[in-house]
Amino acid sequence: MDIPLNKQAVLEQVVAFLNSDQQVLIITGGAGSGKTSLIPAILNQIKVPQAVKVMAPTGPAVLTIRRVAPEIDAETIHRVIYQPLHRGVEVSADDQIDGIDVEYGINVDNDYALYIVDAANEIPVAANEDDLISFGTGNTLQDLLTATGVAQQKAKIILLGDPDQIAAFTINQQQALNPAFYTGQGLQVATASLGNADQRPATLSRAVKQTREKIHDPQLPRVYPFPFDGMAINAVAPSPNGGLNDQQVAAAFVKLPLGTTKLITNSIERAQEYNQLIRHQLGFGREVQAGDLLTVTRNKYNIRLKAKDHYVYKNIFSGQVLKVIQAYDHVTVHTDVKGTYHLVFRPIQFQLLGGADNNYYSTYLLENVLKSTSAKITNDEIIALYRDFYDRYQDKHADEFKKLKEYNQTVESVVEHRKHDARTNEYYAEAARLLTKEGIPLPAHDKDYKQNVRQLIADHPNTDPKNECQRKQLPDGFYQSLHDDFAYNCIEAQYAYATNVFRALDGQWPNVFVDFNAGMEITGTPTWVYSAISRAIKQLTLVNMPSIFAPRFKVEHRTAKLSKLTAHLQSPAVVKDLDQLDDNDDLVAALVRRLDAICQATNFTLAGINIQYLANNYVLVYLQKADVLAELQVYFSKKGWSAAFLSTDAAVTGTTVTKLIAKINQLNPLEGN
Repeated sequence: MDIPLNKQAVLEQVVAFLNSDQQVLIITGGAGSGKTSLIPAILNQIKVPQAVKVMAPTGPAVLTIRRVAPEIDAETIHRVIYQPLHRGVEVSADDQIDGIDVEYGINVDNDYALYIVDAANEIPVAANEDDLISFGTGNTLQDLLTATGVAQQKAKIILLGDPDQIAAFTINQQQALNPAFYTGQGLQVATASLGNADQRPATLSRAVKQTREKIHDPQLPRVYPFPFDGMAINAVAPSPNGGLNDQQVAAAFVKLPLGTTKLITNSIERAQEYNQLIRHQLGFGREVQAGDLLTVTRNKYNIRLKAKDHYVYKNIFSGQVLKVIQAYDHVTVHTDVKGTYHLVFRPIQFQLLGGADNNYYSTYLLENVLKSTSAKITNDEIIALYRDFYDRYQDKHADEFKKLKEYNQTVESVVEHRKHDARTNEYYAEAARLLTKEGIPLPAHDKDYKQNVRQLIADHPNTDPKNECQRKQLPDGFYQSLHDDFAYNCIEAQYAYATNVFRALDGQWPNVFVDFNAGMEITGTPTWVYSAISRAIKQLTLVNMPSIFAPRFKVEHRTAKLSKLTAHLQSPAVVKDLDQLDDNDDLVAALVRRLDAICQATNFTLAGINIQYLANNYVLVYLQKADVLAELQVYFSKKGWSAAFLSTDAAVTGTTVTKLIAKINQLNPLEGN
């Protein structure tokens, strides 16, 4: 493991890398370590910065780079390494759209000497088989090495990322920050690690740092991953016992500046519930209206927008925030694609936030996504968008379409055409035949078979069955009109107030609310907690934070002789100076904080704690008040502190014991305060 270094020391390693025979440099660092701000510093070390291309895997990550260094023309990886290879709309004999076939090939014409990729931990290594649009071999990381020439040792690449962040996609195995991935391909790799340069307030910085450390704690899951249980993190953190209801959270949210505040949850469903509650607090109705903030959920490249008195073409990135200036009456379009789909378009005028562009633009908003529990439209809805445009275009060019349809049905039957359609099994069977004909060994028939076949086709383009397709593509006029169409190029967005942790990964906000209301098996992992709380820059508010006490936590009373309890307290294993406790054991530290608060409320003193029995899943805590001594034996499980036994001398009055037990029982998250 690399020793974390300061920025200057890492820059010296960058210079050494640039002057070496190594092809790959991996720079890792936690949230707030300054990875993105390192990029302009790296460019300053290079004599010809024009020979460098800066990229990121997602739209939000690109926006972060442009925010930190507006002079850098950063782009998404897909925009740089892929180019259109094949596109088509397949029309059946009964004038229905059978499907959409859009394929992007690897662009090997890049001639930069150095590539810098930020947020590299989010580079997927496998394609989503459900997507209608295919890119290269389906392995973005491998395609990146091929397109840039790094795989051929013609260029160098610097990858920056946080290996401890939660994976943005289930198909993302975070191989981009794994040196073995590159050395296995014969590449030479250097690594460096950025130390903590966190500028956040001390309490927040400590919580982020300690939670990140828990990701690598071999004691998990025994130790609960919450170094801040019972603590305030630059805001009044709701108590685990009771907490705030959703309406109260929404009311607290709107008191902070909009646009600089984000509520993070585990699921889009939960985020959408909060979005509506927050909008209600803001006085908005059911429909989107002027003043609403929207977050774009899909990249839109070079789309046509209407400005004040002219048209412009702009890139709109996923994660970009729009402020609605004016919303007009919606238009619903009904299309028949494997059933009836309703596309709801709403013309809007909007302003892009977070940059220097203060202009107003107009286009269509697709409301199918706005309140959906999915951040993007379905494949059938994508086909429905094509169908809507296709129908409108066909109405204006009926004769041309009639001739094209007749021609395609004549030159190639539907059965024959399936061999040339990359979405079908017939396509892969035909590819196997052509590969075998060329003497190229076929891959094993396992779960990666199709991906491996695509890789072979990419390596041997002459074996692509699409080369044999006799059907004509739609005329160029169709695609140019498609590109300029407001409805087809509509903006897909959701309300910008709340989101799930996966979509928040590349953003940071001054004020962040984190809602843990999803069960410990989801939000209780240190990776999830770290990824969520590290999005906060100044103020963090914790909502519905899971308790360190199990739902069935309960105290039972036992009697013991005072002399025996006193002897236990005098044991050398008892720590009486609680400041000497190991802060790294969050479960014990949190218990001590909670019991200390109970002692103050009941006039007891926390006299000591014996942790020598941790291996047996319990600790002994001693509470003292005048001549009363109580020994609290507290057990824990994977769900937290699960049971306790309070031992006192038989002479202790019932009222004292009853009040103390009642107070400790309130630690049960179902009891409340």
